[in-house]
Parts: sequence; structure tokens; C-alpha cells
Amino acid sequence: MFHNRMEKRLRFESLEKKQLLAADLTVAVIDGDLVITGDAEPNSFVLRSGVADGGQFKFELGIAGDTINNEVPDAFNTLYSGITGNVLINTGSGDDSVRIFGGSNTDDLDPLIFPGDLRIDLGDGDDELAMGSSLSNPDSQLPLSISDDLIVEGGTGDDYFEFTAVRVADDFTVVDTQGSNTLTLPFPIYQDSDESTSVGDDFTIVMGSGNDDISINRAIVNDNLLVSVDGGDDIVNGLLTTVSGSTLVSLGNGNDFLSLSLFDAGRTLSVVGSGTNDIGLGEVTATSFITIVTTNGNDVVGIDASSTGILSISTGDGNDEVEIFDSAFELLFVKLGKGDDVLALEEVVVSKLALLNGGQGYDSLVDLGGNDINLELDLAFEMLEEFVV
Repeated sequence: MFHNRMEKRLRFESLEKKQLLAADLTVAVIDGDLVITGDAEPNSFVLRSGVADGGQFKFELGIAGDTINNEVPDAFNTLYSGITGNVLINTGSGDDSVRIFGGSNTDDLDPLIFPGDLRIDLGDGDDELAMGSSLSNPDSQLPLSISDDLIVEGGTGDDYFEFTAVRVADDFTVVDTQGSNTLTLPFPIYQDSDESTSVGDDFTIVMGSGNDDISINRAIVNDNLLVSVDGGDDIVNGLLTTVSGSTLVSLGNGNDFLSLSLFDAGRTLSVVGSGTNDIGLGEVTATSFITIVTTNGNDVVGIDASSTGILSISTGDGNDEVEIFDSAFELLFVKLGKGDDVLALEEVVVSKLALLNGGQGYDSLVDLGGNDINLELDLAFEMLEEFVV
């Protein structure tokens, strides 16, 4: 017993000494690239624009005693200039905190413009990355711009990502396949502020086997949007977002929740899920088609005030519930799988054809009224219910 207590005490003292070690940030300008490298300790810093002349990057260290290139900079900040290429950040292991803000019109600072790629590798640990307007004073902040790609990678640990008023000229990619992660494009705090995040090409988010939480609010994507989550119980929300290309959401095999509202998905919207899914679309549009495919689990699919050329819904095994309200399509295809399923329609307009298949099991087709369907074919429903007001 005494031996065990001594072991625990020694381990605790070792951890305590490790926590007291100062972190060092290595910063260098190499062939026009700004290269920032952290160590194994928790690195914490703010990167923002320098003086009003532009072309400078300013560092502010977040923890007293931390160093840059093994020196404590004056007033915990330092300036770097001559950056004409990429900015490369690798924070290493440890619980790191990185904040990258644009300029401020109250401090006469130019917007922060990255001349090439911005590539961030957060490494292992529970890390935090916040980019864009400062939440403490968003009405005075200027957007943050990346002239090429923005690529963010996370390692083991539960990471937090926040992007506000970020302008990416090309691709925006976030990959973090380990841990339970949170990624958010916050809804604007001030209604008149310009806080939307824009992407010139593809916006890709790939998460892994943890319980991930993704919120995409007021984004403008000029090509494709891809969101992929794997195992775990995941949450994906999208609001007031416009996609010019196509949208794909791949849900994993956990208990997943998807909600898209006031969402222009572009040409097509595809949603696939292999676990138990709760999928809701409200005021969603796609010019060509919307397709939803689920496999196992008791799934719930709700479509409200949405429109597209073709809506196709296919559910697999399980007792599934599909509800479609106040929506319009040229073609409607619904295929329910094994299990006791329910399909309910209300105020649905189908200008050409609706093919509704209950599949195996005891299935119900519920007409809640107000539907205007040019040609309807109903197959394999054991119960037909019609409500007349």
C-alpha cells in the first residue's frame, strides 16, 4: 500500500513539474514562407496583422514565460515581415491554443492577408483553433483572407475549431479523424456585421470515430461541400448557407443527427447514413435532386418547405418514419425497407410522378391532406390512411 502511494505521489510530482515548463515557439521566414513550430508543451499564441502598412504578422504569446526562438519577446509580441509564400503552422503535441484574427478598424490595422496557403497541423492533444473576427469585439473586426488553400489537421485528442469571417480563395479542408471534435462557423452576433465565411472552391470536413459536433452557419461555398463523419454519435447543423456546386453529407454508423435549414445545396444534395439517423431538411433547395439513403436503424426523415427536381428517399432495415410537408418536386421516389414504416404527406406538390413503396413489414401511408400529385403509384403498403379536414 505504501509503495502504491509513493508511486502515485512521484507520478503527480512529475506531471506538476512538466506543467511548469515554459513552451517555446520556433518562428522563421524561409524563402518567403512563415514557418511556425511548437514543442511538446502547451503552446498558446495569437497571430494577427501588424502595423497599418500591411505585410506584417504579429505574434502575441498567451502564457507568461513562454518564448519565441528561446527568447522572451518584448511585451510578449513580435513582428515578422517579408512573407510572400505560405504560412505553415505545426504546434506539436500538447494542449495548444491558436487564435488567428483579422485586422481591426479601431486599431488602424489592415486586414490579415495570407499570400499563399495557410496550413495548420495541431498535432496530438486537446487543441483549440479560432480564426476570423474576435468574439470580444466582432463589429470592429475586418475579415481574414487566405489567398490560396486553408488546410487544417488535428491529431489525437478532443479538438475545437471556430471560423468566423474567413475568406478562402481556393480549397478549405479540415481533417481530424481522432477524438470527439467540435467545428463551428458561428451565427453572427451582430445582424449588420459581415461574418459569413466564403470558400472559392471546395469546402471539405472529415471527422472520425468520436462524437463530433459540426455547425455550418452563413457559409458561401463556390463549388462543392463535403461533410463526412464516421463512427460515434454525431451532430451536423447547417443554416443560411449557399453552395454553388453540390453538397454531400456522409453520416457514420452511430446515432447521428442532421439538420439543414434555409440551405441552398446547389445542384444536388446527397445524404447517406449507416446508423440510426434523425435527418431534417427545412427550406432546402437543390436544382437537380435531393437523395437520402439510410441502411440500418430506426430512422426519422423530415422534409419541410423544400424543393428540388427529384426527391429520392431510401431507408433500410428498421422501423422508419418519413414525413414530407409543404414541398414541391417534379418526381418523388420513396422506398422503405424492412420493418414497420410510416410515410406521411401533407401539402406536397408533385408535377409528374410519385412512386411510393412501403417495402417489407407492416407499413402505413398517411395522407394528411392538401397534396397535389399528378400521378401516384403506391406499392406494398398494408394501411392507407387519409385525413380530410
